[in-house]
Amino acid sequence: MKGTRWLPHVSRSLSTFLKPGKDGNSSGQFTAVYVHMEHLAGASASTAEIAGRAKKVKVSMEDGTFVAFCHFLSDLFSSISNFSLQLQKTM
Repeated sequence: MKGTRWLPHVSRSLSTFLKPGKDGNSSGQFTAVYVHMEHLAGASASTAEIAGRAKKVKVSMEDGTFVAFCHFLSDLFSSISNFSLQLQKTM
């Protein structure tokens, strides 16, 4: 209860992850992360642990339910954040 405010951090990372690219492409940041994970999974300079984690993330990103869940969480956290701000207002 008194720890780090995790909601704003997760919400900000999700909005960055789902943010369109500079050219208006709807998958800008998602694509950048996916390509980076693909590179790490196949790079010979990566340790086996890093390559394994990157491959797991890449496979998860290929699943449509993962993308849908990210959008759901982004919407949910946005609503929760607005509600939290309303509760923090002094009356």
